[in-house]
Amino acid sequence: MLHTTPESLQEILPFEDKESGLVITADARIDNRKSLSLKLGIEDNKYVSDSYFILKAYEKWGEKCPEKLLGDFTFAIWDENRETLFCARDHMGVKPFFYYLSDNVFLFATEIKALHALDDVPYKLNKLVAAFYLIPNSDEICSTFYEDIMRIPAAHSFRFDSSKLHIRKYWELNPNLNLKMDSDEDYIIKFRELFNEAVQCRLRSSHKIGFELSGGLDSSSIVTVSKDIINDKLPLQTFSLISEEFPESDESFYINKMVDSGGIEDNFLVVDQISPLDNMDQISWHLEQPLYSANVSFFWDLYQKMQKKDIRVLLRGYDGDSVLSHSEKYFKELFIKIKWMKLIKEICQYSENRDKDPYNVFLNQCILSVIPTPIKEHWHRFKKIRGEGDFVLNNKALNHELNLSQIYRPYKKSLINPNTAKEFHYCLIVQGAHQFAFEYNDRLAAAFSMEPRYPFFDKRLVEFCYAIPNEQKFSNGWDRMMIRRSIENLPKEIKWRSRKKFLTPVTTRNLLELELKCIEEIIYAKDHIYDKFIDPEDIKRIYSRYKSKNDDYQQSDANDVWKLITLTKWLEKGKIV
Repeated sequence: MLHTTPESLQEILPFEDKESGLVITADARIDNRKSLSLKLGIEDNKYVSDSYFILKAYEKWGEKCPEKLLGDFTFAIWDENRETLFCARDHMGVKPFFYYLSDNVFLFATEIKALHALDDVPYKLNKLVAAFYLIPNSDEICSTFYEDIMRIPAAHSFRFDSSKLHIRKYWELNPNLNLKMDSDEDYIIKFRELFNEAVQCRLRSSHKIGFELSGGLDSSSIVTVSKDIINDKLPLQTFSLISEEFPESDESFYINKMVDSGGIEDNFLVVDQISPLDNMDQISWHLEQPLYSANVSFFWDLYQKMQKKDIRVLLRGYDGDSVLSHSEKYFKELFIKIKWMKLIKEICQYSENRDKDPYNVFLNQCILSVIPTPIKEHWHRFKKIRGEGDFVLNNKALNHELNLSQIYRPYKKSLINPNTAKEFHYCLIVQGAHQFAFEYNDRLAAAFSMEPRYPFFDKRLVEFCYAIPNEQKFSNGWDRMMIRRSIENLPKEIKWRSRKKFLTPVTTRNLLELELKCIEEIIYAKDHIYDKFIDPEDIKRIYSRYKSKNDDYQQSDANDVWKLITLTKWLEKGKIV
């Protein structure tokens, strides 16, 4: 436990409440302490830990207690009177919870390596999860890379008694949630209230706070609101990744606009000569799995800079886009519902904002979007375009053994089938990738004794942003309209920017130029440790396209090579069978 809140400094875990016969251990930050203190009859001060609030909530509400909590938490309570163990994980899955269950023992931890330190736990590869690692997207929320080691999914609790495990989903986003207010101003006022609260409760810290600043809407909005809330003479410490060699990846212009607005001391890291494989063994040890993102070494170095500044809490703008909504499928929805005057107006404004041809926008987002999926898949294969369901890096034998196509199909359909913007928005919010990213970032930051926090994934804010009408999310050709309208003092160049830049060109070049020898040693090795997952001839063809950048090259080729290298090196280093 990192002890990042004032209340946690006094905390000793596990804690036993002799009067109730309850014992708790937890990793938690509870954000609704004030309201809970009234309901539970306990004081809200720095001497009362968040885990004590959880314990008393369980004492009052039993297994329904997670429904009453707000914040990021994972906990286990031993109820001596009932002889049961009750465990739960927060609504969004920010805090991890792993466990191992056999006929003889039940073990749990927030890190997998703690479980592997015990002789009872097998050290064996989960081939299905390793196979999913090689697929562009997957939505596995229960299994891990290790056979028989499982996780509690987000918004789930379980009770363990008499050698039986009872799992319950205590919350889910209601797909039919709708909110209608009287005016645009009412929506803006409510959003400001919720967003300010989401930021403010994540500023509760006993140590220095840092802020990731990418120059995008999400991180810039968090920094802007935080400046107003903290209102300190000392500048906020922000941390940014920049590129001096790739203008198409560099966000310095927008970051400097934030710095020029005042109250910020930004710390830059130039990433142009950082290899995606730098510190790979060390990072993999902390992550307990292969690396998912080719830019993870950038963040490793950035977190080192934060550690040198004594940062212990980090506010991130992670995937505010999914919460705020880019309003994907909105044009398709207007087209299908024959709201053509509105469609024409929005497409024209959208095209002007993004400097796009309105006819191409109409063709791609309206006409082509209603073509049946099987036809589009055949066309993609004819044009050799990588599709979501194409298991390029899974050999046929593995695909057949694990039945990957059938397992993957439900997830694939969830992203392809929606006909409305709201349906698609729902899919983006509830996808299991968020839970995975939170776990991933939790372990990466913990290597530097930091706790990441995510204001956009506050349960109250998520429900509000999902429930509001499409017109509040997309208007006058602008997506994410709610935050554009609501955040005052945000530089106009950021508030009304249409695109964000990414570091993909940097990682794509650096992997090839800085790690050519490593790549070719693995791909052209006589004995392939990876051939149980990947056909060696297939990966050679993919690598040839990546290296030559010929007409058949796709960005997915670089991603395929990256995943091959990281999986192979992880299997070799971990000696996992």
